[in-house]
Amino acid sequence: MKVGLRRVSPGLNGTEIRVVNWYNLLGCVQQMGKPRMFIVIEGPEGSGKSTLASNVADWLRRQAKDVLLVRDPGGTRIGEKIRAVLLDKKNMAMCPGTELLLYVAARAQLLGELIQPALDRGVIVVSDRFTLSTFAYQSVTGGWDADMLRRLITAPYCHRQPDVMFYLDIPIEVGFARMKAVRKKLDRIESKGRMFHHQVHNAYKRFALSEFKDVLRIVDASRAGDDVCDEVCAAIQERLDA
Repeated sequence: MKVGLRRVSPGLNGTEIRVVNWYNLLGCVQQMGKPRMFIVIEGPEGSGKSTLASNVADWLRRQAKDVLLVRDPGGTRIGEKIRAVLLDKKNMAMCPGTELLLYVAARAQLLGELIQPALDRGVIVVSDRFTLSTFAYQSVTGGWDADMLRRLITAPYCHRQPDVMFYLDIPIEVGFARMKAVRKKLDRIESKGRMFHHQVHNAYKRFALSEFKDVLRIVDASRAGDDVCDEVCAAIQERLDA
């Protein structure tokens, strides 16, 4: 928010007089005191990302914080339509280039419509997945090299570096068992073979360390959900207190 300066002219001596819009100034001061933070929860299938993201958002609200919880892809009207296309098993013939560009398009809408405006207002944003997932999945799906993915995925209109990223690390077999225990039907991505998900699991770790090491925290997600949530919330509290 910009502090408004209202022009009053001419002054008694012919010069311009500028008066501060104190309402805008007060808004700036109030936003300066808000703990703006962009938190991303990442991890392979069955790691508990969505549950953790929801629990973290609820915990922050209990601390009287303004919070926006989003999911990627999705979150917006346009993004949810794109998400439906991406996950529909009727679209198994989707080309890798189409899939990549749809993910980027959904994220550009999410960032421009919800995430960045919320951060500008001083809101804490919690995102269930973000750019790391695209690095991991698309490097396997399309065989895209890191440089090409980086140029597209981290373009300013569709990327913002998280303030902190929690990567939920879990053995692939444990994640699969959890996923099958709670899902009656698997979507287009989840239903891909174990070899695919093993490759994605390895890509997650590789890109997490190469692209996000400055904001990355690796969390053992094979533990009970409450233990994982306690560790993540404690780490966020440390940042809020800093």
